[in-house]
Amino acid sequence: MEQLLFFGVFIFALCGIAGFTALGAIVGLGATLFVKRIIISIALATPILFLLANVWFRYTPNIFSQIFYVVSSYIGGIFMYWFFASIAICGLFLLSQFFSIPLVKISFTLYVIASVVGVIGIMQAFSVRVVSYEVETPTQYTELKGKRFALVADTHFGPVNQEMFARYVVKKIIEVNPDAVLFAGDLFDGADFDKSGVEKEFKILTDTVPVFFTPGNHEEYGPFTEFVASAKRAGMTVLIDEKTNIFGVPLFGLNYRSLKNNDEVALLLKEKGISTTTPAIVINHEPGFQSVMKDAGVFLNVSGHTHGGQAWPGKYISQRVYGQYWYGLVKDGLFQSVTTSGVGTFGPRMRTFNTGEVVVITFR
Repeated sequence: MEQLLFFGVFIFALCGIAGFTALGAIVGLGATLFVKRIIISIALATPILFLLANVWFRYTPNIFSQIFYVVSSYIGGIFMYWFFASIAICGLFLLSQFFSIPLVKISFTLYVIASVVGVIGIMQAFSVRVVSYEVETPTQYTELKGKRFALVADTHFGPVNQEMFARYVVKKIIEVNPDAVLFAGDLFDGADFDKSGVEKEFKILTDTVPVFFTPGNHEEYGPFTEFVASAKRAGMTVLIDEKTNIFGVPLFGLNYRSLKNNDEVALLLKEKGISTTTPAIVINHEPGFQSVMKDAGVFLNVSGHTHGGQAWPGKYISQRVYGQYWYGLVKDGLFQSVTTSGVGTFGPRMRTFNTGEVVVITFR
């Protein structure tokens, strides 16, 4: 019921955005009928395309519904920047009532720029870079020193990202030659699909290096049990509020469902034997509870979830919500936290002025 309500509100908001985008084209492009008709048609069709794509693929998954889903996501991504252009155009239209402004030329230019930015975002979504950090190791963990862990998150395998993308991600991870891989949630996007291809590609990785996975919020949006089973079939060690040891160090996976309040998280960490005398590494999909972890004896927290903002201006929203922990390495005394921008995308396959990444963490 909660997901249905969210979906309804989202569609309602999308219809409002579509209407505003169409309004921008109407007031800004004047007699430029052909371009105006294209923008208005796509703007008003986007909510319908989005709704049809989600319903069709969810209930009748096949190659045709998948293609429709992917195409509609790309259109939706470019449409987002048309909306931003329309906001500026409506503002210029109001100014044009008092000042002489070449509104049609400026409007046309803004829509061209918006389209180019959207295409750049689509192209950047196919790029994955390697980012490296060094963290301090507690003195008692001598076996961990010099080891290199790969941190990966937010692949969002599903209707858009499937076997081919999994092959690319696995290749990038293998290239950095890690001693272990920490997967900080959102392996899957939420919609169920044939996962055998993704499992096959990741089995190549797990046959050579240990991979530890803790689910994120998007596993919650789909068949959670099946997603967990798929990760296990791929050879991953799944940690759901569970602790294991690697190179003599406690490694704990904090399940997304457990993220309720500070007291409950502190109690959970204590129950798992994590303390200042036995400092641990925690996989925590959404960056949060850093002060609790610091006090509990966690020396390294790894997270994803933020996508580094994914598409401009999303980074400013992430910064506002998560503060200094929105992205990158943060050191606070003995406590260290790394948040990755992730590898994949949610919604439109788009990363505007932002690329996916595999993070390499070296323990010093």
